[in-house]
Amino acid sequence: GTLAAAWGGYLITVLNLCPAGQLDGGHMTYALSRRLHRVSSWLAIAMAAGAVVWSLFERQPPMYLLWVAVLGWMRDRHPPLLLERSPLGPLRVALAVAALVMFALCFTWFPVKFVD
Repeated sequence: GTLAAAWGGYLITVLNLCPAGQLDGGHMTYALSRRLHRVSSWLAIAMAAGAVVWSLFERQPPMYLLWVAVLGWMRDRHPPLLLERSPLGPLRVALAVAALVMFALCFTWFPVKFVD
């Protein structure tokens, strides 16, 4: 029970750090650069779709199928910032980059894997 709850919380936290749409990772990416947000949003959709295709070839459950739909619905849409011209300070840039690195290190291609 406790392990399953921890795993679920971990997975949801990592997915929320995805640099797309209006997820927390998307907000950080948008604050860094609007162009980076657009590129990372479409890259995240492509990666999730690739994970679905890969899981089908590996005969694993396509766990990111719903995630492809969610990311496709959000795409690269993001509301404008209140102070678009105001640059981020170096500490905030470092924190945003650290969070995006954390996402890259914690992302798993197969959150559920069947074992023969």
